[in-house]
Amino acid sequence: MQLVKRFFCFLLAPLIMVLFTGCNNASQWNSIKAGNELKIAVLAGSNEYEEQSTFLAGVKLAIDDLKGKGYKVSYKLFVDDNNFDKGVSLAKEIINNKEYKMAFSFQNMDTLDTVAKLFEDAKKPLFIIDGASDRTMKKVSKYVFNLVSSAENMGFFAGKYAVKQGYKSVAIAHDNTSFTIDFIEGFNDAIDEDSSVTVVDSVRGPTKEQEFGSVYSRWESLGIDCILISFDDTSWSAELINLIRSKKPDIAIITDPYMNSPSLAKQYAQAMEGVVMPSSSPVGATSGLNKFYQEYRAKVTTSLTPLVAQGFDLLNMIVSKMQDNTTVEEFTSAMKSNDGYKGVTTIKFNANGGFEENPNYLIIKNGAIVKLDV
Repeated sequence: MQLVKRFFCFLLAPLIMVLFTGCNNASQWNSIKAGNELKIAVLAGSNEYEEQSTFLAGVKLAIDDLKGKGYKVSYKLFVDDNNFDKGVSLAKEIINNKEYKMAFSFQNMDTLDTVAKLFEDAKKPLFIIDGASDRTMKKVSKYVFNLVSSAENMGFFAGKYAVKQGYKSVAIAHDNTSFTIDFIEGFNDAIDEDSSVTVVDSVRGPTKEQEFGSVYSRWESLGIDCILISFDDTSWSAELINLIRSKKPDIAIITDPYMNSPSLAKQYAQAMEGVVMPSSSPVGATSGLNKFYQEYRAKVTTSLTPLVAQGFDLLNMIVSKMQDNTTVEEFTSAMKSNDGYKGVTTIKFNANGGFEENPNYLIIKNGAIVKLDV
């Protein structure tokens, strides 16, 4: 009998160790449940990106609010200077650093294509704040979240707008990046559903003023009534719009969502009047947003926009889901719940980590970017 007891204890001991280790690992990952500081790494291509500073202003507001509720959260910026090798190296450094439980990324799409897969394979959550290509999101499914609707969806929304406005002949100017390719594919899918709109010219460029004259002459001879513009360099997009409008002030222009830049809208106010873009961030002067603006206006140095509210909501959503779940697997699953998160805005991810939303549109009016009701 004594031998049986000893044998039973011998079998039970490893099981207890496994259970204890599992619980310990789970509590080590979940800083919030353990009462420790949640540290988030922020990967960025630059220190000076406007949407980045706007979004992080909302994150800072959430950090201050959460501190008052007893939660400690912080983030550290890692800048790769838009260099692919440096961006991948920083990502690996963060993945191997157990202090950082997750990361936010504002990196360019080519870098993200590799970085997202690294985080997915390492089972460390990554939140893509500024969008990723559809190709990238097809490689990941569990640990990577995209806070921007896909490029193809955004292009589809742009195409639907062109159809609804009754445009007949569209020219496309682009830089042939992976985002642009997906964006244009979505646009073409939308207009293919309605034979009234035709893309009569699609050109890689112009990328400088010296190339503009010959391109515009071709557009003029084709009798276009709308131009779709998508360049990674938004400053060049704004300058191109300025050149186009100097030739034809009333030509309709649709851009990709990256032209959602308050500073460029103000700088090129006259040229960009009436420019329309699909938006994947929450838009509109809802009662919730207005209340948020009134409460936090004095606490931020940047302009208060829906993007600030989205940064505020994302961090609150993360902490909320960590409160209710223990392991990283439980957390990522909870982030994709059907209920999503209803804060100032609504954040909802689909089963593959993509951002779910209805089409929203923005228009530039008097140097400001405002909601367009379609």
